[in-house]
Amino acid sequence: MKILIKTEFAYLILLMLTIGLVAWQHFGMNISYSYQLSREVPVTLSNDDINGGRSRGILSYTNGKPTLNCDIVLSQSFPFCSILLPLSNNNGSGIDLQRYDSLTLTLGFQASERDTLLVYLNNGEIIGNDQVIRANMQVLVPATGTQDYTLPLSQFHVPSWWIFSRTEQNITTASRLDNVQNIQLSTGDHRSARHVQIQVLDFHFDGKWMRAADLYFYLLVVWAFAAVAQILVIARRFRFKYLYTQREAKRLNEINNFLQVERDKFETLAKHDALTGCLNRNGMIDILGRAIGQFEHGNSSTALILLDIDNFKQLNDNYGHDEGDRVLVQLAKLLRKHIRDNDHLVRWGGEEFAIVCEQTSTAGALTLAENLRAVIESSHICEHSQVTASFGVAKLNSKHIENWFKRADESLYLAKKQGRNRVTLAP
Repeated sequence: MKILIKTEFAYLILLMLTIGLVAWQHFGMNISYSYQLSREVPVTLSNDDINGGRSRGILSYTNGKPTLNCDIVLSQSFPFCSILLPLSNNNGSGIDLQRYDSLTLTLGFQASERDTLLVYLNNGEIIGNDQVIRANMQVLVPATGTQDYTLPLSQFHVPSWWIFSRTEQNITTASRLDNVQNIQLSTGDHRSARHVQIQVLDFHFDGKWMRAADLYFYLLVVWAFAAVAQILVIARRFRFKYLYTQREAKRLNEINNFLQVERDKFETLAKHDALTGCLNRNGMIDILGRAIGQFEHGNSSTALILLDIDNFKQLNDNYGHDEGDRVLVQLAKLLRKHIRDNDHLVRWGGEEFAIVCEQTSTAGALTLAENLRAVIESSHICEHSQVTASFGVAKLNSKHIENWFKRADESLYLAKKQGRNRVTLAP
């Protein structure tokens, strides 16, 4: 529970941090680059005379701001005048503008003919083994007078004339702004002789300390890492829970096995006589139920033999109860040894035993009873006197158990009355 609370708290902090960073990126996190234009800035003038043209430009300063006055003269080459504002960082290389979003120019513009203004961000790079300046251009339609112009850096493109000037194979035509050497302001492509005046009052690049795309990417990485970490934590938690469940299941299984053994032990004690190990009356219930079921279906016969040790009271009185118990134990062993596998020996009470003989005819039960009587008579299960037993035999002839046992008991009583040590069949 504590781990769950800590995890939820960590995710809440991460969510608040994410919202804060997104809001900061949108409303703040601003960066800007510019410098103060003055006579000390090495501004450069360029004309079409480099291509054999005849246009003439003059660079001057008005209130410390560079001003280009250009007379465009038509010729076979493309006529232009341009002014280059240098950009550099502390180590002398160009400026990386990839974190910036826009360029804002404050210009004063006059022209005798309606014209455009070509704005270049010239990027230094190496193509093959050559140091190359890539032109990134955007066309501006200036208004007469002083005005601010904001140009998105994403709209700068490489002009076709620069692409056709390169002879390298598979040269990339995408704009690059990672090492911008200068800003070039050039007269437009209006095809007429004209006079153009361009005064650069100010410029600045604006952007964010971190681009939105980069911020979202890093936040996505952090959230992905957090999700993976959470999955690992959950997997680890489930593994521990699984191992704990396995241990608990094993422990409960051991307890269950122990209880099963103990249950079987108590069940055995509940259905068996503690002294002789024979079935007791509780253990006889299932056997009697099966016998009745077979009788009702008419597909089997069952016989009951009741036997009682003759003069057992005198044996107890003369030699003690311990000797009497020993005789009972020895008699039970002798009977189990001589009955069949489908016969069930039960200590019915005191010195009386019952044998339920399944799938046995009356003649078979009589024969078994007579054999057991003879075995008991000839055995020496008591050191002090001969032990004999009387038997009563009854066949199951109805579904009434009480009547069946009553008939067997009456035949046993008759055997006792007729002199003991004999077998009597119930009618």
